[in-house]
Amino acid sequence: MLVPRPTAFADQLTAIGLDPKNLPRLRELDPKQLRQVMELFKVSLGTRCRDCHAERYSEETPRKKVAEHMWDEFVRRLTIADGSPVFCDSCHQGKVQTLVRTDKSTLAKAMADAYVAKLRRTDGQEHRCTTCHVSDEDRSILARWR
Repeated sequence: MLVPRPTAFADQLTAIGLDPKNLPRLRELDPKQLRQVMELFKVSLGTRCRDCHAERYSEETPRKKVAEHMWDEFVRRLTIADGSPVFCDSCHQGKVQTLVRTDKSTLAKAMADAYVAKLRRTDGQEHRCTTCHVSDEDRSILARWR
């Protein structure tokens, strides 16, 4: 599993008129900013437009829904423990899949070590597993978002 790191795209986000430490909800971006952010998504995740979009770009798809939730729930609400901003590349580092899910106990420990210990909430609340998961038993956030 990859350890979160400060985003390499803070300057690019600033250049398109966004504050990497105080981002709006994804749906609040103007169309030009949204297109520029999506270009950064592609690099951060190692994807192409068609990996998330249907033939009609405005059509909802499962991956578009996940991307919106990841932006709204993680990128906007978390920082690296030292206060550095995060973006998709912070955790994904050019890969869509970042977690090995074959062994749940190993995964839980790795997530606690990498995501809970290395990240902080921007609202000052305690950051723990339930920041992202509804409960300690809920491990299906992506399925819920789709």
